[in-house]
Amino acid sequence: MKTMYPAQTNSPGTELAMAVDDVQSVIQVVDGSILPAAPNLLTIGTDEAAETIMYTGKSGNELTNVTRGFQGTAQSWVAGTKVARYFTAYDHNSTVDNIEKLSYGVNGLSSRLDTEHRKDVVLSAGVQILNAEREAPFSLSSIKGQMLVNLLGRAGRFTDLSEVSSYGNHSASLSSNYRVDGDNSLKIVTTGAGGSNNFVRVTDTAFEDGSNYIIMLNAKADTSTQLHGELYGTRGNVLNCDITASWKTVVLRCVGRDGGGGLHLWNNNATSNILYLDGIRIYKVSNDDYVAPDAYLIAKYPYVDSAQPVKNPYAIRYGKNLLPPFYEWSTYGSGCTVVTPYTGVIKATAINFAFGYKIPCVPNEIYTFSAQHNGAMALQTMDEKGALLNNSGYQLTQKLSVTTTASDKFIHVLLGNASLGNGDYKFNSPMLTIGTEDQPFKSREDAMLALQTDLYADPVTGESADELFEKDGQYYKLAKWKNVVMDGQLAWAFSSSETGHKVVYFHLAAPYNPATWNPTGVKFDGQILKRVATGPDKLNGSTSDTKLILISVSNSDSGWGDNYTPTAGEIKAYFMGWKMFDASTFTGVEAAAIYNGTGTKRWVKQKIKTQASNVLPVSSYFEWTPYQLVYQLATPSAEPVIFEGMVTFHEGDNQIEVGTGIVLRESVKPFKSPVSPNFYYLHSRGAGVRLAYDVGKIMALYKNNKPDRTWNVYNSDYSLDYGVQNAELRAEFNDVSAAYSASYLMLNKSPIVPFMGTCAANEKAMFQDLTDAIQQNAAAVSVLMNIKADKEAPGWIVPTLLNGWVYFGGGATPAYFKDNNGFVHLRGRLKAGAIASVMFVLPKGYRPAQPLFLVARAYTSTNTTTTCVIDTDGIVYVTDYNSEINIDGLTFLADQ
Repeated sequence: MKTMYPAQTNSPGTELAMAVDDVQSVIQVVDGSILPAAPNLLTIGTDEAAETIMYTGKSGNELTNVTRGFQGTAQSWVAGTKVARYFTAYDHNSTVDNIEKLSYGVNGLSSRLDTEHRKDVVLSAGVQILNAEREAPFSLSSIKGQMLVNLLGRAGRFTDLSEVSSYGNHSASLSSNYRVDGDNSLKIVTTGAGGSNNFVRVTDTAFEDGSNYIIMLNAKADTSTQLHGELYGTRGNVLNCDITASWKTVVLRCVGRDGGGGLHLWNNNATSNILYLDGIRIYKVSNDDYVAPDAYLIAKYPYVDSAQPVKNPYAIRYGKNLLPPFYEWSTYGSGCTVVTPYTGVIKATAINFAFGYKIPCVPNEIYTFSAQHNGAMALQTMDEKGALLNNSGYQLTQKLSVTTTASDKFIHVLLGNASLGNGDYKFNSPMLTIGTEDQPFKSREDAMLALQTDLYADPVTGESADELFEKDGQYYKLAKWKNVVMDGQLAWAFSSSETGHKVVYFHLAAPYNPATWNPTGVKFDGQILKRVATGPDKLNGSTSDTKLILISVSNSDSGWGDNYTPTAGEIKAYFMGWKMFDASTFTGVEAAAIYNGTGTKRWVKQKIKTQASNVLPVSSYFEWTPYQLVYQLATPSAEPVIFEGMVTFHEGDNQIEVGTGIVLRESVKPFKSPVSPNFYYLHSRGAGVRLAYDVGKIMALYKNNKPDRTWNVYNSDYSLDYGVQNAELRAEFNDVSAAYSASYLMLNKSPIVPFMGTCAANEKAMFQDLTDAIQQNAAAVSVLMNIKADKEAPGWIVPTLLNGWVYFGGGATPAYFKDNNGFVHLRGRLKAGAIASVMFVLPKGYRPAQPLFLVARAYTSTNTTTTCVIDTDGIVYVTDYNSEINIDGLTFLADQ
């Protein structure tokens, strides 16, 4: 805004008391009392040659700090020239400008309050920094699915050497000393002179003629400095790659041709050359990806076991202070004690006792670590494999900064006594912040959105992707793909017997689209089932029956001889992990004990060869990994998604991590150790207790839905049965009647995709977000109150109908309730929805322990029946018909 100077009524004037030149900044007038106070404007002269001046000081008859020629031309004036406060061009122009600015401001404010503006935001895979102009919530628009199909199955993680063969002067063994992805690395050693037939072969893989393939693996040198490789039976160059003592991811491209093949790998053709490999994967890719740069392929195609969708995506916005309470830090030395969340004490009896914490970082960014303490502090950076890249060393300072490089993936902070020796050391208010600016201490306040769902897409083209979106505060998935666990719960039947294998089948609940018949089947050992005409480990379907799935099972896997036809129960037992054998001819070599219809049947666990049963098994065991099938649905359906939290941005820089594989509040029953009876553990192979997935990182533990910090979380570097972390709880702290749960990140990887969304860019959008949140929370509270009231006084609950399903009319509306004995009752008639799509979803506490297949009444032109499927996640759907479905009288026992 321009300064506007006061005017004077009738513009009284005076005269110059003496002559002035054109630069004079002190002017004498005859009567200064009639002129306005400084600062202000005056005009010298009365015609078109007048000069406007500005003065900032007036004392009696003297004007000081005069700006000459403020408007007009500075010139000399004689004594007696008229001087007055006239209306000037400046007065007019500043008035117009200020009115325009005020009008613009008012209009701008009106726009900010009346029109909703939003800013598009993309949260990319991995760790990034996003600068926000104001505090605002993130509104998710879309997450699209992706699926990776590793044609090596799980062979590339090297649990064992069953898929590895050595030829010529090369030997292969497992090494647990060096690894990146998986259980072990593959150690390759040259044992003699070189030659063209010296190599290590990893599995046999069928390649489609003309299709594009990429192979990627991690390589680390010992005494060998080169890696060579090829996909045998393909059209492609041999991989020749220099390697070093640090892990390196390398890429090989090739085009398939008819016939089998395998991955051939070898090192320098000199005796005793050694290298290590792990995380080997082979993907069929599109033409565009085939010619893409290596860096792009490495980011898009990480190592996965067999077939993996985008599994349980999450986005975490870290607090301005990137450091959590000391409860979550690692400790080095037995004298480290947490006094308060952000106060730690070390009673050191030796050197190098410390608290430490590692967090992801962004390359080429400044981070500052500060704390109040009487010890020492260190700031380190690490690469993605955890190797130390930069180390400040312990310093006796209260503040350290580092600028990360392109190779830095983690920051590691340490607070300890270093070489200071024995004594008591106290550490308060640790902070890790972005930039160098000093900030007041704040505890870490993360914001997280986590979603429990799988999002698929075509594994080669990426088309027909599942899509997750938000509506009215609830998240839904437009499901175009379906995952089926092919275990003993399906209605298996025998189809045919062929030399060396049997063909069995089952029917899907929801049909596939024969025009896009592109399923992916995974065997119990992780191998990808083949879609070819004949042979074992084959997956097939029928264009005339779009629910029929055929699986070819080799006799060596099942134990069924060529002359034997298995029963439906025996087929189910196989898919629950049991192999049949002839006990009467058993010689200790399982492969020689195929059952051909005579003798004594027995069954042995596929995964534990020493555990056998004399009776037909009717249940599986926790070591077993069942077959899986992923296929494209004929008709997409909308499914609600379980979620927790929301992402909000704070003003300024926000560090955000986008990943997959989060598990929220999984129920656990702590296991009391028989070896250390004073401790309870989360999972143990020996006790037959495990979490649903192998654990990469335990994020939080809960007791009766409240955070429980009495657990000690510890790392074990893959030595655990089920991941790299476990947690122990002393017996005296345990409450056996409590409900325990755990949130954690899975060890096994899945593809990571961006979160697409928006955030408020003005006040109107922020007010709208606030209003929407209040409405959604009020609705959620109302639902919870109704559920609570129904539990206290059971009544019928009307569900939200999905995918076009509506109330048929006549009689009671569709609803459900649970009686005092725990039985859930359904009622009502429905119509018009998509067949085999979700009709409605039952909440927790109203779901069965096992998938149910109940007979429901249906009507087309005549009375008939259909199968009503009620799954363990609460999803309810029917397999046939949609003109009239009657679910009256369907009852089952809820899972407690």
